[in-house]
Parts: sequence; C-alpha cells; structure tokens
Amino acid sequence: MVEKFYKPIEVIERIGTPERFTGRTTAVDFRGWLNGRISLFSKKQNIEYELLFKEILKAYDFYNKEKHINIEIEGWKGISSFKLLKEADKIIVKKFQRKSRGVKPDEIKFEFNKEEIISVIESIKKLNKGEDIKSLDIAFEYCVRMNINKTSKGKDMFDGNFREMFYSERNLHNRFTILLNILEKEGLISYKAGIIKVIDLNKEILK
Repeated sequence: MVEKFYKPIEVIERIGTPERFTGRTTAVDFRGWLNGRISLFSKKQNIEYELLFKEILKAYDFYNKEKHINIEIEGWKGISSFKLLKEADKIIVKKFQRKSRGVKPDEIKFEFNKEEIISVIESIKKLNKGEDIKSLDIAFEYCVRMNINKTSKGKDMFDGNFREMFYSERNLHNRFTILLNILEKEGLISYKAGIIKVIDLNKEILK
C-alpha cells in the first residue's frame, strides 16, 4: 500500500465584498463615514469609541489635507450691521443690510433662544484645547447637541459629507454664523475666515 501525502491547501474565505461591509452607511466618503461613527457613539455616550473615531478622523485629515481656495469678489459688498436686544431667555438680532448703493437698508430679524446660545457655547468649550478651532467642527458638535439630525430634504446630516450637508442648509448655516457673530460681539470669541479663537467663554451674555 502506497501512502500519498498532499500539501495542505490554504483556503482564504473572503467575507463580504468591497461594496459591502459591516457598519456601512449612506456616507459618500470615508470622512463622512467617520463623522457618522462619531455622532453615533456620541449619542450612545460611548466616550471611548467617540474619542477613538475622532483620533482616526484627525489622522485621516492629516494625511488627506484639503485644499482651501479663497476667492476674492470684486465690487461693492453692501453695508451690513446688526443690533442685539437681550431678554431673559433669548436674544433678538436685527440686521440692517443694503442690497445696493442708495437703497434703504432692509431689516431682517432673528430670534435665538437660550438653548441655541448655550449649545453653541458648550460646543466651543468641549472643543477648546487652547488652540484655534474650525467653525465647521463647532457646527458639527452644535448639530449633535441640538439634535439636528436631518436636512430640510430629509437626508441624514451625519451619514454623509457633513460639510456638504451643513453648507447646503442655508438657513441653518446663516443662523449658526449669526450665533458666532453674537459671541464675537459680546467678547467671548474672535471669529474670522472660519476660525475661532476663544477669549472668555465664562462671560454671561443673557440677562
């Protein structure tokens, strides 16, 4: 009897496909997917995993730096100013803006309740490490705190490209920008070109 010995064959089983993986969402890119994970674990109050994915996002941003192009628009930019009216539980902002020379300024009024004001301040406090803070990072934290999970078209705010989702929501973006302008006017921060510098977040701005 002749014994035959066969070389063991290594079988590699492929689990899933590149198009499908555990935890897949509707995110259109890796940054969007990471932001979705951060939001998910933030809501679940799983600080360990929230911090883990934030660090992964930092590493991704480090190796995949985005190009920012500043476009200077020539011509008259108009005149814009605003007044603050403080009440016990809200701040009313009256903006006065001219669309063109010689035209009477239009008055636009915005109301911000206590929750909105506190949420943006607490968002900055959470991100404050003594360095400059990107306004988009504050916007992300602000949306999480305010439970702004869907866009006006019903899309998940955190399941795709948050930058694209946020800037496409003109009303939300506009109100958020005015909130930062309020904090700057009140001396809590300085705000320029999408960058926040903390001055004094402990100042009381409500009556």
